[in-house]
Amino acid sequence: PPVFGEGHLIYYLDVDAPITAGGTLAATSGAQASTASTSFTWHNVGSGQHKVSVELVNNDDTPLDKPVVANMTVLVVPEPGNPHAVILLPREGDICTPGDITISVETNNLLLVENTGQTPAPGEGHIIYYMDVTAPTYPGNPATTASGTYFATSDTSYIWHNVPAGAHIFSVELVNDDDTPLSPAAVATVTITFTK
Repeated sequence: PPVFGEGHLIYYLDVDAPITAGGTLAATSGAQASTASTSFTWHNVGSGQHKVSVELVNNDDTPLDKPVVANMTVLVVPEPGNPHAVILLPREGDICTPGDITISVETNNLLLVENTGQTPAPGEGHIIYYMDVTAPTYPGNPATTASGTYFATSDTSYIWHNVPAGAHIFSVELVNDDDTPLSPAAVATVTITFTK
């Protein structure tokens, strides 16, 4: 229950901080973090413009009588250099319901093409999505794994169907047209828990 003069902070990413008196401050999963700490790090934030907010709240996650919110907009720019990938959604540590899940990624410094299985061309390639396996990164060898554990495409999102309850590891790897790893390897990974 609320105690006068005490509370905590809720950090928001790309959603508006709720300020309705008496309402709880729930937002989209993965877009908020509740803590007593005066700093918080968002991981796997893709390039582009992002809204960041922080709100002082009561112990029960309700706004103060006079809401106290700070907002800012930041521009995240891709790092120059080697190709790399970021998993935008889901975020590390998200909790989901068993079933279908969409993995959304952002890539930089690589032209995505549907030339899967073709002779490599400089500066182009595609994405391999993995579930519950380690992304192979040995140079010159195909970055494919057992059937049903990976999917190769130039699309920046992929849906895994019928994911059962439990903790699952999702990875993406940027690869050459012939499915071999880039050098250096470009891999991103998140662990998600599915619970009923």
